[in-house]
Amino acid sequence: MSYLKKFGIRNYAIQTVLIILIVLRFRVRIHYRSANTFFSMQYCATMHSSDDDRTQNSISRRSFLGGTALVVLPALCGGCTSNSVAVIELPAVADNAIVIALADFPDLAAVGGSVVGKAAGRAGPIVIAHVEDGKFAALDATCTHMQCTVSYNPLALAMDCPCHDSSYELDGRVIGGPAPRPLKVFVASSDGTTLTITLA
Repeated sequence: MSYLKKFGIRNYAIQTVLIILIVLRFRVRIHYRSANTFFSMQYCATMHSSDDDRTQNSISRRSFLGGTALVVLPALCGGCTSNSVAVIELPAVADNAIVIALADFPDLAAVGGSVVGKAAGRAGPIVIAHVEDGKFAALDATCTHMQCTVSYNPLALAMDCPCHDSSYELDGRVIGGPAPRPLKVFVASSDGTTLTITLA
């Protein structure tokens, strides 16, 4: 498991932002004093220099806050937008089933392809994945942890939640993260032309 997967993209971004803020706020000069054989650190604000030099080298509060906003806001917003899963429109529910013409959904044509969609007649989204040649999986796409929308991970053959790293097997079982319950699984059958998802 990668560092980002283990600790979370948002936590990693916050740590990075904190490091940047420390560097911006405290401009440190290190001087080696050979007589005492140790390093001393001095803040630029306390350096003995002329008023003109201090004015030229200092960072105003407004400039610092503006620069901080430019660093912090993209990092935080980036973490939020990365959690978004595209949701498309599926055919409406009829007789407790969703019948999909595969020709109308090219993302499902090849093995590894998937879509997340909503169908009129059902409140929540459904994730549909082409997992093997001619075999599809369909699950409720609402994570049981914090109700984020999950998506298919073809490399892991699993459903992953982008919010808090919960993962589910294709049979709905929780295999990672804080999700407390499995996802609901629907029967998905295909004749090669259409895909029928039974919601019972």
